[in-house]
Amino acid sequence: MQSDKTIQFWDDYHTENNSLEWISKPGKELLAMISDQLEIEKNEDDNGCGDNDDARGRNKVVSMLEIGCGTSTLVRDVKSYVEERHSGISVVACGSDVSRVCIDTNRKRDCESVDGDYSNKTPGKGESSIWYEVLNILEGEPSRRNWDVIIDKGCLDTFLFRSRQRGAQNRVYPESLRLVLDKIHGWLAATTPVGGSCGGGLDSNRTNSSGTGGKSRFIFITPRSKIKAVRDYSGFSSVRRLPLPPMYRATLESKQCCRINDNTEAGAAFRNDINSSKTIPGKESVLSPGYMFVCTRNDAYQPGVSQVFVSNGSTRGSVPTDDNRCPCCLLTFRDFRKAENVEFRGEAYWTRRWKAHGLHCRGTTAMHA
Repeated sequence: MQSDKTIQFWDDYHTENNSLEWISKPGKELLAMISDQLEIEKNEDDNGCGDNDDARGRNKVVSMLEIGCGTSTLVRDVKSYVEERHSGISVVACGSDVSRVCIDTNRKRDCESVDGDYSNKTPGKGESSIWYEVLNILEGEPSRRNWDVIIDKGCLDTFLFRSRQRGAQNRVYPESLRLVLDKIHGWLAATTPVGGSCGGGLDSNRTNSSGTGGKSRFIFITPRSKIKAVRDYSGFSSVRRLPLPPMYRATLESKQCCRINDNTEAGAAFRNDINSSKTIPGKESVLSPGYMFVCTRNDAYQPGVSQVFVSNGSTRGSVPTDDNRCPCCLLTFRDFRKAENVEFRGEAYWTRRWKAHGLHCRGTTAMHA
């Protein structure tokens, strides 16, 4: 659990370092990458019922939660970016953090004050809004559930670093990571079947609980090139790794990591995990590659019942079906195995290989058209 000492550390840090960004600034390239994962364009297509104009005019709501937001403007900037480019979309956005200091800072910066109260809470029906709330991810719950997308830019990194420093290397993955990932899985909206009639609304066989279509996703931005715990977590049906564009990567900053004391969790975590980092002469900034992991919720996973991690020597409760397709190249699981029987090498082997393929695949639909 997160101790009072840890929470106090972050309170003190945000008091001394106002409005700094972890890992990367929310530039247009990053905002576009996140927006592309919301499947907005697909939702605005013709619904096949001959009433396309009405479908485009209907207001759709995308719900978005950022965990460990710090004093970043990311959740605010994603909301603005999406709404400015899609007139039929409203984004309900919440930034959360364990530190009350940074939450108060964000409320004063981004939320309208009502008699001195900056704590804009959950908006009313049909209202698009942004608010911030204190959330201890290990012990608490957000003010609402069923999010279409959960964004993380640095939160999971701190747990990965702590587990390495506290002797958890004797386990495949520490309990704290399971708790965090299970929390994220539970807060993401489940995909449910919808009626196929034209009166049903969206042109989709399935929709998430917010009605935006598609499956809900966890978007994780990190300087790490590999996150084995995320790759092996059974609560995600697919994990894709997207490198930040070269133009954006050139200005990638690691939140003035060089200015953080060596003995702090934040400073050590990011310095240790930046690959091929390079300091610009005369500047206290760090150039580093960065990645965005896009994790799709696995609705079949049941916390406390299903196998949590698929790793060496473990088995999986449900192996992908033969017609399961890679979202990038559309290769089926059967074709990926070249029709080899799953039992010959084992479910754990093939599930791990399939997840790794989805993580690194850069193919296009044209490759297997």
